[in-house]
Amino acid sequence: MTAGWRSFRRYRASQWLAAARLMVAKRIVQAGWYKRRDVSTTRRPGRLFTFRLQQSEYFDGQRFRIDSHDIPFSHGMDWQQSRREALVGIRLRGWSWLRTEGLKEEHALGALLDFIATENGFTYRAEPYELSLRIQHACWWLGYHDRADVIVMQYIADAAARLRWLTEEHLSNNHLLENGFALCWAGLILDNASYRSRGLDILRTAWQSQVLPSGSHSEQSPMYQHILLARCIETIALMRNCSKETEAGFLVPVVASLAGWLSYLQWRNGAFPVINDSVERPLPEFSELSAALSALGIDQQQPVVAGPQVRLTNDSFECCFDVSGMEPAHCPGHAHSDTLQLLLNVHGESLLVDPGTSTYAAGEQRSRERSVYFHNTVHQRGDDPAELLGAFRLGRSPGVKLMNVSVNEVLAELTSTYRHQRQVQLNSHELKVVDEISSEEPAFACWLVDKKTGPVLKNGMLTTKFVTIQFHGVVGIELSEFHYAVDFGLFKEAVAVKVEFWRRLETRFILREASMS
Repeated sequence: MTAGWRSFRRYRASQWLAAARLMVAKRIVQAGWYKRRDVSTTRRPGRLFTFRLQQSEYFDGQRFRIDSHDIPFSHGMDWQQSRREALVGIRLRGWSWLRTEGLKEEHALGALLDFIATENGFTYRAEPYELSLRIQHACWWLGYHDRADVIVMQYIADAAARLRWLTEEHLSNNHLLENGFALCWAGLILDNASYRSRGLDILRTAWQSQVLPSGSHSEQSPMYQHILLARCIETIALMRNCSKETEAGFLVPVVASLAGWLSYLQWRNGAFPVINDSVERPLPEFSELSAALSALGIDQQQPVVAGPQVRLTNDSFECCFDVSGMEPAHCPGHAHSDTLQLLLNVHGESLLVDPGTSTYAAGEQRSRERSVYFHNTVHQRGDDPAELLGAFRLGRSPGVKLMNVSVNEVLAELTSTYRHQRQVQLNSHELKVVDEISSEEPAFACWLVDKKTGPVLKNGMLTTKFVTIQFHGVVGIELSEFHYAVDFGLFKEAVAVKVEFWRRLETRFILREASMS
């Protein structure tokens, strides 16, 4: 069985049909065989957006700042940016830079008109995710500044006509939600009931399957959950401003659940555990989103069932234990091989960190960041429990079972070519982790320790700023330098501690004041 087939066999029958439909639709859109709608030259949407939520992209009229890339603006510029990583081009063409605080409206309009004039013929005309982002941010720009630029509004109408053909039901992930938000917003800005209804139908159906009982989004990325929560908040506010609040009533419990889960996950220092494709401090900031929720009169709903991550906390320790598999099973593109990983903050500072996500480009860096080998869990030599394919695909994946959870103890099990059971126990001065593996082959536990904690290995123990780490059942310990990503293209230093053991390993993180008493 080929690697490609092992990836695509995860598709349900409905996804196969949707993927086939999308292939045909892209050809239709590229050929221009879709119905265009003209925009009234007298329509003025009004000031429909009142929130300016933060974005990482920036534009000052002279240059764009996308991640760590500076891109000069000039008329007739290369909007494809084919020589750069694909994600840079997507973010540039997604127009989120329109939200830059202080950006002059004439500079924004100049960039928009330049793009619109050069778009024809480019392949991204028929890329639904990019189309969705452009529609959303163009709608926001018009609605926030109370503008009625006919060329921009006509572009939104044309893009929405294309997007109706191109919705991504085959993925059933954040892309499909972005399609729905874009059509809904376009319908409201253009006063087009057909677009609005189609967008709301997509959102209503998609959210039923994409919110877990815990409140986590199905892709289990705090970064994407921030983005989707922001979209929901803005949609509710937009519908209210258009006197159509009742049509978006189904979004209120979704928003409450999404916000409650993020509140549960957040570290006390304001950052978030880096889980799957995510970053340490996603934008918009959660404090911004919470303030927007309060302004809308929506309360956060705290999770009432165990989620894909379980937190154990006390006055000194904050532990996030990942007890999920490679999810969602039908579309695990943003998943990492981090099942049974442990992330740990002590006294508000990071100790055990995730390798992070610095790039979406296929290659060694992307593979390393997704693989099991530098996550804080156990593996066998050369045996990743997940079969990672390319930048976003997955073949074989491990099973996982949450066996027990209480206030201060969690027990979970991974099954793959071997069985790995991990027990985590927390008390006032110590976090104890017990790993048991069924194989007779040697196993390795990785602990990725933030270098700023000053880890020093002596007499088989690792001493850091706040804790002493003791290992019991060790065959050997090896330390190496590692750079982990806290954002795309932004790295910090860590020490990768590889601990070799047979069958059973006990690791104890003991507060130094307790270990010295």
